[in-house]
This record gives sequence, C-alpha cells and structure tokens, in this order.
Amino acid sequence: MRFEHRKKRYKLIESVGYKVIFLLPYSQDLNLIEKFLANMKRWIRNQITQFSKFYESITASFYVQTLLYMTIYPPIAHRQHIYALYGKKIYSQ
Repeated sequence: MRFEHRKKRYKLIESVGYKVIFLLPYSQDLNLIEKFLANMKRWIRNQITQFSKFYESITASFYVQTLLYMTIYPPIAHRQHIYALYGKKIYSQ
C-alpha cells in the first residue's frame, strides 16, 4: 500500500475517534509458543532413536513439555490442580 493511502486511512480512522497503534515487529524470542514448539521438536529428534514409533515420541514430548510448562508457569486456573498433584505449593503469590 502506498504511503499516501496509508496516511489517508490513518486520518479517517482517527477522525472517528480511534487511534492507530502499530504492533512490534515479530520476534521469535518473545513468542512462547515458538519456544515451546522448538523445544518439542528438539526433544523429539533426540528421542526418536529411543522410541520404536514416531507417535510415541510425539505423545511423550507433549506430555513432558506440558508438564514442565505447567510447573514453571502455572496459570491461575490450574494452580489448584498442580497443588493437588504435588501436595505442595510450587509457585509464589
């Protein structure tokens, strides 16, 4: 899109009371799902020699990664479940 057209659109949007806010450039380092998937792929590559089936390695990877994520960054809704699993608080309030 040409710069002149963008400028007109921004003015039109702001004329009705809205403000245009730009997103930050994409950064793989700031995206948690990218880190999760990268770790999962690395784990699968290392485990594929130990498992006889590819499906088993993927299932195990999801289990390990999810368990690690939930113990390190427990969402508020899941804190009681983690407490029930481990019998102790593993997070700070």
